[in-house]
Amino acid sequence: MKKTMTSFTILIGLLGLGFGTGSCDPRDSIQGGFHVYLTWKSEDTSRTMTVLFIDAGRTMNTPVVRYDTEARGTEPALYRHEVKAESWDFEKTGVHVHSAELKDLTPGATYFFAAGDADVGFSAERKFRTIPNDSSPLRFVVGGDMDVNESVPQLLQHAAALEPQFALIGGDIARDNGKISNFPKWDMWLKYWGEKMLTPQGFTVPMVLAVGNHEVDGLFGTRAFAQAPFFIGLFKQNGEKTYFTRTFGADTVVHVLDTGHIFSHGGKQRDWLFGQLTKHVSTKNRFALYHIPLYPSHRDFNSMGSRKGRDQWLPLFDLFGLTAGFESHDHALKRTKMLQQGREVSAGGTVYFGDGAWGIHPRVLSAARPWYVASSSATRHFWVVDVNEGAQSRNSYRAIGMDGKVLDEYIAAP
Repeated sequence: MKKTMTSFTILIGLLGLGFGTGSCDPRDSIQGGFHVYLTWKSEDTSRTMTVLFIDAGRTMNTPVVRYDTEARGTEPALYRHEVKAESWDFEKTGVHVHSAELKDLTPGATYFFAAGDADVGFSAERKFRTIPNDSSPLRFVVGGDMDVNESVPQLLQHAAALEPQFALIGGDIARDNGKISNFPKWDMWLKYWGEKMLTPQGFTVPMVLAVGNHEVDGLFGTRAFAQAPFFIGLFKQNGEKTYFTRTFGADTVVHVLDTGHIFSHGGKQRDWLFGQLTKHVSTKNRFALYHIPLYPSHRDFNSMGSRKGRDQWLPLFDLFGLTAGFESHDHALKRTKMLQQGREVSAGGTVYFGDGAWGIHPRVLSAARPWYVASSSATRHFWVVDVNEGAQSRNSYRAIGMDGKVLDEYIAAP
């Protein structure tokens, strides 16, 4: 790992560099010194989990994740299982990222873990639960356009209180603009996530993220890590490729897409999307997560990003009957009508939910709603989605505001 005394000195001033020893509660601030968070590198969310952790200014010689199906409290040595982490750093920052993929896990099970190094120390014990691999009900939260203002921790706390099994984030997360100098924004965002996205039962909520324009330095290109160093380097959900699929149980699949920030809508990404939609055509719930809306609530309908999405992806969404699209970018609350081939339908179409504002200041909307919008408002919010809910196995979608109350609700037909 590369580091210099200059970058180390700067980071001491910016970040604090406090390490957990296993005795602190994970709700305590660990800003900059030791962040621990969860995602998936594999499509299978029932049998794997990826644990990521960050340290700054100190070198871990043997970074590992120790885990078990039983709590071990302040005794990391008692965990029965251990996975060595791979590590990388951000040049000239002294920030080191470690990633360990836990495999061959039991679906629907609870695991306790701690991350760190025998010499430097371990994080406080945390726990996660794997996704059941059957048709059990699922709950997740989804939104985008967050930033690091004072609204974010409040909304995250409301989200965690709902006991989601995972979170989908549609880009423009810490709004770093792909600049290494903006790491303090991610430091604060990860602090918020680590403190607030703990459910009432104490589970750390895993996240799946799509790339947005504020993750990228510059316009469209092909050098993913250079253009989006933190989005790629802090998560590496699919190496340096920013489109991928995650399956959740037997009935739900999420296709994560890149709305032209690193990879073009068309070409290889469109061909890949066609293959994935074909592969999962019989899956009951087929969702897509991406940043720029195909059906914007604030921007012009024919703005370039929206138009390209409709040109390249909408024919596939319509052909395969996408269940719902989760959109961001416009900084507003939006729910469309059920749409198919550019018109409203009563069944068999797709509803698009958005449009960001999971923390960012919302934009003012026109008094005249576009024809395709069923509900919209200039409101900070996130969506909570219940899949296979109740005796009729319906899906419900609720927008939750700053006060934790429901702003909008949609119940899909069984």
